[in-house]
Amino acid sequence: MKRFDVHVCTISKELTPNYIPVVHEQFMPSELVLLASRDMGPQTEHFIELIRRDYSHIKIEVIDVDDIYNMTALKEKVDAYIGHYLETHTDVEKQIVLNATGGTKLMSFELVSLFNSWGLDSFYFKIENNEVLFLNNNNHQEKSEAVPLVLIPKRLNLRGYIKLHGQEVVGLQRDAVNKQKKELFEELIRYPDRYQAGLTQLNYEINRAPDSILKIPLSNSDLAVVNEFVRAGVCKLEGNQLMFSTHEDKAFVRGGWFEDYVYHIVSELNNIQALELNVQIKSADKNTHKPNELDVSFMRNNRLYIIECKTANYEGGARKGGVDSLNKLQTFNDLGGRATQLAFVSYFPVSPDMRDRARGNNINVIDGREVQGLAVIGSTPQILTETIYALYDERKWVPDSVYVLTTVHGKKGIEKNLFENGQFQALCNEYDLHDILFNSDSIQVICDGSGNELNDIKSVDDNDYAANMIVTFIHDLCQDANNELHVSLAGGRKSMGFYIGYALSLFGRAQDSMSHVLVSDPYDAPGDFYFPTKESSMVDIYPHGYKNPPVKVDAKEAKIWLADIPFVRMGVGYSPLKLTDEQSYRQAVTLTQTAVSDFRVTLNISDYTLDCSGFAKIKLQPNELSIYQLFIELAQKGEVFSIDHDILNSCDWEEFSDKYLALQKQYGRNNDDFTEMNKDQIRRKVRECSSKLKKQLEENNLGPYVDNFGILSMNNGKYFQLAIAPENITVIK
Repeated sequence: MKRFDVHVCTISKELTPNYIPVVHEQFMPSELVLLASRDMGPQTEHFIELIRRDYSHIKIEVIDVDDIYNMTALKEKVDAYIGHYLETHTDVEKQIVLNATGGTKLMSFELVSLFNSWGLDSFYFKIENNEVLFLNNNNHQEKSEAVPLVLIPKRLNLRGYIKLHGQEVVGLQRDAVNKQKKELFEELIRYPDRYQAGLTQLNYEINRAPDSILKIPLSNSDLAVVNEFVRAGVCKLEGNQLMFSTHEDKAFVRGGWFEDYVYHIVSELNNIQALELNVQIKSADKNTHKPNELDVSFMRNNRLYIIECKTANYEGGARKGGVDSLNKLQTFNDLGGRATQLAFVSYFPVSPDMRDRARGNNINVIDGREVQGLAVIGSTPQILTETIYALYDERKWVPDSVYVLTTVHGKKGIEKNLFENGQFQALCNEYDLHDILFNSDSIQVICDGSGNELNDIKSVDDNDYAANMIVTFIHDLCQDANNELHVSLAGGRKSMGFYIGYALSLFGRAQDSMSHVLVSDPYDAPGDFYFPTKESSMVDIYPHGYKNPPVKVDAKEAKIWLADIPFVRMGVGYSPLKLTDEQSYRQAVTLTQTAVSDFRVTLNISDYTLDCSGFAKIKLQPNELSIYQLFIELAQKGEVFSIDHDILNSCDWEEFSDKYLALQKQYGRNNDDFTEMNKDQIRRKVRECSSKLKKQLEENNLGPYVDNFGILSMNNGKYFQLAIAPENITVIK
């Protein structure tokens, strides 16, 4: 695994993609450079505090980002750092890499471009599957490795991970499960029909007793379940009195046993990075009056799982308590970043309305008999109207058709907010844009390998399906030379933004463009703003989240800009890449990589032609053929051509001259004029050949790849050599 000495990261609200590559045992840097804006101050402090506490050997430097939209100033600061570092570190093993996952998409693209200009690496960390995706031509995996580079640290500090996301752990509980308790779990879980009624009554009796009381009078409790707790040694039964030695034992019978059971089940899973029971948390930035408690929380595959465990009967009188528990659990949704998984595990069956409520909040429900086989399981349509408005306002350009690539969830959001609520039609009416084809058929839903539409993109396979669909879609649109394609990177998973950006780079033409839409503050907050109106129009936005009251703003005052994103157009300058239906995104990248870096030439002496990786076949004159053939021999011997003989591994010019004259005679050329060639004549012949060859390559539309096939003049004509690698040269005699 390639290890970089310095990681350059952009701080954003989602810190996990920065944190994991830094703390991975084999990928860990010795120095960390953080690009942080003032708005990201708390996140930066949490991140630095955590790294210094657990990885004190890592040096940390912070570069202030004064304006997240001033790319010139940002690139100047980063450029200065890179230049200074490379000047002071001559060790080839000391290398810098950009983690382009954080920050805005605009910052990512600009910084990737800067690092490419220095010949440095950059990568995107796909939090969905923990894969490192290198964003340039250098893939640091061994070619023999068939699997992608995946970063999953063996151990993570759960306390620190939660602190990373703005919460402070103030209490932990770890109790070993003894044999008696394990037998109790197995009995109660295996036979729920036998014990559910008695457990309901027992919970009722304990809950109505004061918290300070350790002696509970039992009225009509089912003795079957009571006897199981007695057998486990957590209570005693004397007559109709249930007696506890400690308040902890009382809490265990009241429901703690079920939390311990779930904790025990999770502890037996493979690849657990951290596991805690009854974690008490509070805001790291505020003195909250009462901490919240996480029943069971653990880390697996760099993802935080939070489980709420309940033994109340939610089909009876405890339904309100169940709703309250779901609401509490939902507040933890971002506790570990956007990949956090929530689960509600109930010993009793959960009502349909509770299940629907949980599903609406992305909470997994495991209840009733499902507990016996317990397994841990895991949109912004405004962007479209904002982008079309900006294209109209800034460029006076309006598309004929609009296409959207999204998930089932995204399609429903677009149909509801843009079609049913009429926001797209409202935009068209406001600015007289009535010739745009955009309806439900224009929304392409990403499907899996069996053709099933995806609700979300979470797994490795989901990402591959999305990538394949995107690259095919862009490829097909670019086959029509008469259309003009504009791609927006805004919206969707960040990985999708990269995929569509690179897809356009693979196939884009001169007329195509790419942008990211920027909206002035506070109009970029969630809410009912879709586009600036001509007249005053008050709309609701939620700058502090939907849990807080909305703020009224005037849509007329909003400002929207398009940030144009330059990209390398691989569809220009050489024969465009053609895909078949069976080829995937990864295959498209591989093919293009071969096209632009693994260059090959074939010199056919019989017909005087030079084939340049299949992009062009050039007819050579006898003198050009002779010289190119000689340069192939030099490349194979590891030599260069130098008249002055002061370059290491340079060939002898007299030997070169003799071979040149011999080849001229062999190819039927009159050599009377070349029998006594001197150094200057030889140099002129080589220079003329290099110049003519370059002109032919340019005439064959090889664009920036001309030098990869020609004879290069080095050090102001002091010496000459081929750029092509010897192993990529074929000679047909």
